[in-house]
Amino acid sequence: MNPDGPAIVEYTLKSNPRININVSTNGSARDREYWSQLGKNRINVWFCLDGLEDTHSLYRQDTNFQTVLKNAAILKSTGGKPIWQYTVFEHNKHQVETAKQLSKDLGFVNFVIRPNNRPNGPVFNRQGQKVFHIGTKNSNNIPDQIDEDFVRNNFKNSKLSGTRSKIQC
Repeated sequence: MNPDGPAIVEYTLKSNPRININVSTNGSARDREYWSQLGKNRINVWFCLDGLEDTHSLYRQDTNFQTVLKNAAILKSTGGKPIWQYTVFEHNKHQVETAKQLSKDLGFVNFVIRPNNRPNGPVFNRQGQKVFHIGTKNSNNIPDQIDEDFVRNNFKNSKLSGTRSKIQC
């Protein structure tokens, strides 16, 4: 979500007008002007929407489903080609057909299903609290709260092991 994204795309297209540009994004950032400028370049933008409103942010944390849809609509209204990319997880697999129909109703040019290649495990919020578990639960002994001591004791060879700053999960 580089703030210079539209300018970079314009420069690239001027340098090679035959190039095919694809952008992949969670689509939850930037303003109307940003999405309008990207759309005017008629590029493909893959919006990673992993479920519907009730399941999307379980994996795509800190995103807003309605904001992503709004940004895709702005992109499309100015000439861009929004593509809905759906990563299938256990918690959202029951919504694939509904999401596919919604993508058609909203004017996405394609709906692409992507298999989940993420290992099973917990999902933590920015405060290090477990908020969800992707896949089947396993006995990996990860606590419900990640703190500096846990990181220091379990990731001795990582850059995080000596940190005293706030942990970003």
